[in-house]
Amino acid sequence: ESIETREIWLPISTLHIQSPIKLGKIVLQPITKDMFDRWVASVPNHPDRDKSLQALERERRRLQGLAAATITVSAEPGRALEIAFEETEASIAMLRFFHPANLHPKLVSYCVPYGKKPLESNKYFVLKEGVLGAMGERLLYRGHNDWILDDNLILKLKSDGLDVLDGILENPGPASEFQKSLIESLTLYSRSSLEGDPSSKLIYILVALESLLLKNANEAIEQNLGERIAFIVGKSVSERQTIIKRTKEAYALRSSFVHHGHTIDDFQTMESFMVVVWTLFNKLILASRSISTKSELFQKIEEMKLS
Repeated sequence: ESIETREIWLPISTLHIQSPIKLGKIVLQPITKDMFDRWVASVPNHPDRDKSLQALERERRRLQGLAAATITVSAEPGRALEIAFEETEASIAMLRFFHPANLHPKLVSYCVPYGKKPLESNKYFVLKEGVLGAMGERLLYRGHNDWILDDNLILKLKSDGLDVLDGILENPGPASEFQKSLIESLTLYSRSSLEGDPSSKLIYILVALESLLLKNANEAIEQNLGERIAFIVGKSVSERQTIIKRTKEAYALRSSFVHHGHTIDDFQTMESFMVVVWTLFNKLILASRSISTKSELFQKIEEMKLS
């Protein structure tokens, strides 16, 4: 008896959209002023009406203008919410692939279900001879506090692979072995954009690459990974040599952190490698329509080497 069809809205932090966007089994929709006005008007007269109205106004101040992931689910209440959160996490992870935080080690994305990742900051008080002179709050990282996707930008993202990801997420059953592996790798990769520490970013990036581009655990990681990235992304011998060099430098940065505890401060090397990795995944997303298995991808790379 508790099974009903429910429409669930999950607000997404920092995300603003001009028009609805379908991505997998969810539809991103703007939370508008008119919506809150309707909700306020629908509050019935009862002893706690004023409290209800105050609660709605608090939510309006927090959420009006943001996007929400929406989904219609037929299930009992608890399971309906579980499905909504699962599908939202999967789709937002793919959307986050296009966030600027994937291209610079000092940028952080806060594009997650609302409340999951608050803006990280330090509060401070400045005293002069015991008297409060100033107080404030300083953001720890260069977060993109507002990620605004207008219709023109969405059209570009669709041509860059958002439509492909939408199709895979909507019908995961028919997806190829390569597409499923790609989604798993992108889910790991997207977590790097949420990290403020460059060392943590780099670990997620490298784990995502290794999960997709290595045949097994016995391969020479740096050499094979560097060459495969180079042949997918690079268009000339010099470009491929540079990419292999950047990959080795990235592993050196990781090793310095993991084995010696040194934080990453070579942001130029890190940024160059991040741009290469984003370009790699972008090409693989578009190519996933014609590649069925990882073995097929490796075979194509070998053919490129011999051409």
